[in-house]
Amino acid sequence: MKTRVAGLLIAAFLPLSLLAAEQEDVDQLIKQYFKLTETGRLDEAQPLGERILKLREEKLGPDHLSTAAAANNLAELYRTKGDYARAEPLYNRALQIWEKALGPEHPNMATGLNNLALLYADKGEYGKAEPLYQRALKIREKVLGPDHPDTGASVGQLATLYYEMSDYPKSESYYLRSLKIQEKAYGRDNLNTAFTLSNLGALYIDTNQYAKAEPLFKRSLQIREKALGENHPDTATSLNNLASLYRNQGQYAKAEPLFLRCLKIIEATLGPFHAHTAITLENLGSVYKLQGSPAKALPYYERALAIHDKIGPDHPETARCLDGYAEAFDKLHQPAKAEPLFERSLQIREKAFGPDNQQVADSLCYLGLHYRDQNDLARAQSTLERALAITEKSSGPDSIATAIMLNNLGMVFDKQEEYAKAEPLLERAVKIFDKGRAIDLPDLPHLLLNLGNLYREKAEYARAEPLLVRARKLTEKRGDPPIDETASVLLHLGELYRDTARYALAEPLYQQALAIKEKALGPEAKGTADCLDSLAELYTKMGKPKKAEPLAERAQKIRDKAKSPAPEN
Repeated sequence: MKTRVAGLLIAAFLPLSLLAAEQEDVDQLIKQYFKLTETGRLDEAQPLGERILKLREEKLGPDHLSTAAAANNLAELYRTKGDYARAEPLYNRALQIWEKALGPEHPNMATGLNNLALLYADKGEYGKAEPLYQRALKIREKVLGPDHPDTGASVGQLATLYYEMSDYPKSESYYLRSLKIQEKAYGRDNLNTAFTLSNLGALYIDTNQYAKAEPLFKRSLQIREKALGENHPDTATSLNNLASLYRNQGQYAKAEPLFLRCLKIIEATLGPFHAHTAITLENLGSVYKLQGSPAKALPYYERALAIHDKIGPDHPETARCLDGYAEAFDKLHQPAKAEPLFERSLQIREKAFGPDNQQVADSLCYLGLHYRDQNDLARAQSTLERALAITEKSSGPDSIATAIMLNNLGMVFDKQEEYAKAEPLLERAVKIFDKGRAIDLPDLPHLLLNLGNLYREKAEYARAEPLLVRARKLTEKRGDPPIDETASVLLHLGELYRDTARYALAEPLYQQALAIKEKALGPEAKGTADCLDSLAELYTKMGKPKKAEPLAERAQKIRDKAKSPAPEN
C-alpha cells in the first residue's frame, strides 16, 4: 500500500498583544484539536477547528498569519474527510495570506501549495496537482537547497503523483531521488527513509517487480520495529505492505498472519473504529476472497464498511470498500446484494469528483464487469463505453488506463461473439502497451491472453499462439508472478494445444496449472475443480478414459460439497 505524505499542519504565529487568558483558551482548543485528529476522531475535531478559525478571525483579523494557519489546518481536516468543496477555498485563503505577508517563495508557501496539490490528487485532478507540486519543489530547491529534507519530501510527493498517474518510470526516478536525499539527510535507518522505502516498494508491487519490492518492505519494517517498537501503528503499516506483496503474489498463507498482526496493532493503538482499522479489515477480506473463500471475507468487509460509514459515508475510501464487498457477493453468486453496493460506490465518486473523473470511470468499470458476469451484456456494454469515453478524455487515448478499458469493453463483445467489434478494441489495447514499452506492467499478460483467445475462438491459431506464448514468457520472466496469473496463462496455452490436437504439449501445462491451484487454493477449491475438469477433458480427447474419469469425479465431488454449479464449457 502506497502511503501519501499527509497534508502538513501549520503552527500559529502569535502576536505579543494577545491577552494571556485568550491565548491559553486557544492553546487548549488547539491541543485538543490535534489530539482528536491524530486519533482519527474527525467528527469531534471539526467543531473545534471551526471554533479556532473563528477566534483567530475575531481576535487577530482575517489576514493574520495565525488565521492562515487555522484555515490550513481546518482545510486538512475537511480534505481527510473527503469534503473537498469546503477544503479547497480554505487552502486557497491560507495561500493568499502567506503570499501577501511572506512573499511567493517562503517555505510556508511550499507547504500550502503541497497541501492544495494533495487535495487535487485526492480528487484525481492530476493536471491541477502537478504544477502546484512542481512550484513547491522549485521554492524548496531555491530557498532550502537540493539536498534539504523538505526538498526530498517534495520530490517524494511528485513521485506519488506520477505513480497515481501510472507514469511508473518517472515515479521511480523521483522516488529514488527522494530516497537518496532522505538517506543523506537522516541516515539509512531513519523513519523518513523507511517511509520512502515503503512507497518505492508499492511502486514495484504495481509493476510486478516483486523481487525488488520485498527487500524494501523488509528493510522498512526493520527500521520501524527498531525505532518505534513492534506495536506502533507505523510498524503495522510496514506489516501491511509486506502482507500486500505476498497477497499479490498469491502467497496467501504468508499474507494472512501479517494482516492479522497488523489488525491487532492498529486496533490496540488507534482503536476499533479508525480508518486504518477499516483498511486492514478490507485487506484481510481481499485475502479470503482471493483464496476462494468469499463467505469468510464478508464479515471483514461488513465491519470495514461500518467504520467507513461512521467516519465518512460519502468519502472515496468508502467507495473502495463497497467495491470489494460487492465483489465478494458476486463470487458467492449473490448479484442482487452486489449490485446496490457497486451503484452506491459510483454515486459516491460522482458526487465527490464529478461525472467525468477517472475514479468515476473506475467505478463504472466495476459495475460494467458485474453486468457482464450476470450476462446483462447490453448494460455492460453501455456502462463500459461510458467508462472508456471518460478515460480517454481524462487519461489520454494512449494511456494504460485507456488500454485496460478497451480490453474490458472488447471482452463484452467477445462474450456476445461479436468478434468484429471485439478484435480492434483488444488489438488497440495491446498496441498501447507495446507502444509505451509497458512490457513489465501486470496487465499485459491478461491483454495478450484475451486477444490470443479471441483468435483461438475464430480458429486463427497461427495468430493466437505467439500471443499466448508471449504471455507465458512474460510471467516466467518475472520469476515470481501471482500464482493465479501463472495458472491462467498455462491453462489458456494448454487449450490452444488441445484445440490443435497437440496433446503432448497441452498435458504438462494442465498438470502444472492444477498443481499451482491445489497449492494456492487448496485441494477442494472451485478453481482446483475447474482445473481437474480441464485435464479430464484433455484425457478424454486423448482416448484415456481411465485417467479422465477419476479427475472428473473428484471435480464433481468438490462442487457437490460446495453446492456450486459446474462452469460453462
